[in-house]
Amino acid sequence: MVKQNGVILEANDPIQEGSYASTDERFRPVHGVMGPDGALYIADMYHGIVQHGSYMTPYLKEQTLERGLDLPVHLGRIWRIVPEDWKPEPFPKLAEEAIQN
Repeated sequence: MVKQNGVILEANDPIQEGSYASTDERFRPVHGVMGPDGALYIADMYHGIVQHGSYMTPYLKEQTLERGLDLPVHLGRIWRIVPEDWKPEPFPKLAEEAIQN
């Protein structure tokens, strides 16, 4: 959230707690959306390093190889996030619904 205080802009995180994170250093969330079932879906690129080879410093290249972040590739994931006690509501059977004009 950004507030203007005279000529100064002040910003803070509107989410005080309850963010999503991962201890997996290959976790690269690229898109998040609420699904029709009410669950949060996150597309994860799952890639160790996101850097063009021309811009790799010697230190970054060493760390990438040492920690095996260059492989594997092409293994993206989709996460479905719901509370532990969550139960989805049944989908309506649209073929049995009446048409409304």
